Amino acid sequence: MRKRKPTVREGELHVYWGRLDRHNSEDIIYHNGPGTHQGDRGLLHSVMGCPNQHLNWDAPNDASRLNWVTYEPSLWDELDKRGYDLSTLRFYIRKKK
Repeated sequence: MRKRKPTVREGELHVYWGRLDRHNSEDIIYHNGPGTHQGDRGLLHSVMGCPNQHLNWDAPNDASRLNWVTYEPSLWDELDKRGYDLSTLRFYIRKKK
């Protein structure tokens, strides 16, 4: 079976729902094209796909360190909770010329 190669053009970042060939499982996939940095791809993942951490102002002063922060769901979790179908996810952005 021939593996598909993602077509990410120069200067583009892509986020989409897809299948990982090596694991045969579906998930949100992040790709960076030539002329972009892996750190930019990581930025998209941290902003869109990771839970958001905030200071827990309601924690008592003598609380353990683990209670000093609280987490809100990631953008993907929040959209899923609101009834959106993540398998239709398509996002891309291109660098300025």
